[in-house]
Amino acid sequence: MVMPERKPFEMKIELTVVEDLGIKLYGKLPPVISEIVANAWDADAHNVDIKISEGRIDEDSTICIEDDGNGMSYDEIIDKYLRIGRKKREEEDTDITPGNRKMMGSKGIGKLSVFGVSKMFDVETVMDHKINSFRMDIDDILEEARERGVYHPKELEIGKKVAKEQGTAITLRLLKRRSDIPIDAVRRDVARHFSVIDDDFQVTMNDKPIASSDKYNKENMEELWKFEDVVIDDENPEWKVSGWIGTTEKPLDENERGVVVMARGKLLQVSTTFDTKVGEKYSYSYLVGEINAEFLDDKEDLIATNRQSLIWESPQGNALKKWGTETLKNISKESLSGCRPT
Repeated sequence: MVMPERKPFEMKIELTVVEDLGIKLYGKLPPVISEIVANAWDADAHNVDIKISEGRIDEDSTICIEDDGNGMSYDEIIDKYLRIGRKKREEEDTDITPGNRKMMGSKGIGKLSVFGVSKMFDVETVMDHKINSFRMDIDDILEEARERGVYHPKELEIGKKVAKEQGTAITLRLLKRRSDIPIDAVRRDVARHFSVIDDDFQVTMNDKPIASSDKYNKENMEELWKFEDVVIDDENPEWKVSGWIGTTEKPLDENERGVVVMARGKLLQVSTTFDTKVGEKYSYSYLVGEINAEFLDDKEDLIATNRQSLIWESPQGNALKKWGTETLKNISKESLSGCRPT
């Protein structure tokens, strides 16, 4: 029996897309790892294991993010993974995963983030005990983008039967940095990218579980203000926020202070103090918090391409900024005056 010729792995590319949405947009490790962890969440994984080479980085150093999610078939790699800019929520007409989770991904460009910190990465994915793996090399991609606009990843293993049932592993190679990777700092930053890490979605880094305590120690807060389904705009009652804001006894480091904004369990906005004025920065040095605003990642695209900041100019963003500014002002006044939260 003659087997039909299989379609080769192929990715249509434009040079500016690879450069602007991969190489230039992502330059730090935690957001890149977080993009891959978010993909694991969307694949209904329950466990994600991150392994980062320790000590001085050289050509053999790697970062591997492996999950036990659904994995991908050969056809899914071609039709979904290798399509840049695939809006899967629109295409699949749902924002819920088969495992009943709210999808984190939406734009289909997270895979390019890897090239901000490495020059090469391998994808090894297993579905129904069949493994398919391939390698993506940024030098080859850029060369083929200039010449043909089409890139063919290097095939490694195709259709081989394995004992493993399912899952995906992404291995970053030829890392761009040469100094030691501060594992504890990366662990903390990755933890702050998510609010869904729990018993049903466990993430480990170098064999140590990431826990909510890696983000903030709320037990050491002097005061804590909690919010539950607070409407921030009377004309739009569906615009609600939940979460908390706390004050600390000592000033926080610049990269720790401020309020992060989350939706679908993932970071949308890095730490902000909204419309902080110069004279108020001293009191805001003691403030930290996490606000969930699901309406920001519902229907409209209100998030910047790198998923690290909101589009504040939108009506939703402007309403959140107004609420956040007033809330921080009130908390600052109460805290400095010695008032206790109710």
